Amino acid sequence: MNKVLLILMLMIFSCFQRLSAQTITSETLKKDSAEEVKKPAISFFQPKITYLSNAVYGGRKDSATVSYISPSIEFTDKSGFNFTASTSYLVSGNNHHFDAFSFGAGYNFKIAKQWSASLSASKDFYSDSSVAIRSGTIGTLSAEMSYDLDFIEIGTTGEMMLQQSSNQYSAGITLSHGFDFGKEDTAAWTITPTLKAGYGTQDFINEHSRTKLKKKNQAANVKNSVVTNIVGGSKAFSVLDYELSVPVSFGTGNWGLSFTPTYSLPVNPTSTKTQTILFQNGIKLPQSQQPKPEIDRESLSNSFYFEVELTWKIPTTKKNKK
Repeated sequence: MNKVLLILMLMIFSCFQRLSAQTITSETLKKDSAEEVKKPAISFFQPKITYLSNAVYGGRKDSATVSYISPSIEFTDKSGFNFTASTSYLVSGNNHHFDAFSFGAGYNFKIAKQWSASLSASKDFYSDSSVAIRSGTIGTLSAEMSYDLDFIEIGTTGEMMLQQSSNQYSAGITLSHGFDFGKEDTAAWTITPTLKAGYGTQDFINEHSRTKLKKKNQAANVKNSVVTNIVGGSKAFSVLDYELSVPVSFGTGNWGLSFTPTYSLPVNPTSTKTQTILFQNGIKLPQSQQPKPEIDRESLSNSFYFEVELTWKIPTTKKNKK
């Protein structure tokens, strides 16, 4: 399957290369070769409102659809530092509530003309009733790097998810190419077909199950009942999923609107070891009367989800009048 996807990636992006080469006019070449107009960096605030149809991570998701509306505010300094605060309001199901909060900081910088990178960290808070696949995460540290070859952009990402039981690690490799239409100063469209291979450790799946079971156990009367816990599972670092997305963005003035549909194909299902403990009159039964641990294999299914985002850029300094 990996070979088929690799061949598909090469075929798609070779077509993108031909198409982009055909759309370059002699006028564009003259403009590019004559000079590069470098816009001065500015500091700005950027309020955002985002709708996510389902919280999918690494191709994994909860059995229930988890849809969010997430307002956020970001401040980007002209030096490259940025600070964000966001909250996610659960709009799917019957119990609508604020499900998650996050505070973050990062730094964007250029390594070379076509080589850029960023570093970021966040502190995450999830509600006790959250069933999001990443609800066991208390913070993240991440790094991104991209290199633009004109006909294709190659991106890499690395992330460490901080969890109470054990930290998790993930990485990704992306291939993308953006097609621009219109003028940036008035109104412009950008379509960016993107292919991604996501890698990572898999214990975040077990952490998600542990969190759900803990809530279930707390809600139950264990005096004459059972307590179930995840006592083991696969922790291997492997391919988690392959994703195809086609972000479409529109910008006019300081306003921006984007739509990102994504199709995810998860691979490498993990195996989970579950231990059930029996109680009678509040006393744990002897080990000989306890059931044996069960090993379950993760059930995977492809996912289609999308994200819609509206942004408004508010510069902190006024433009100089000529």
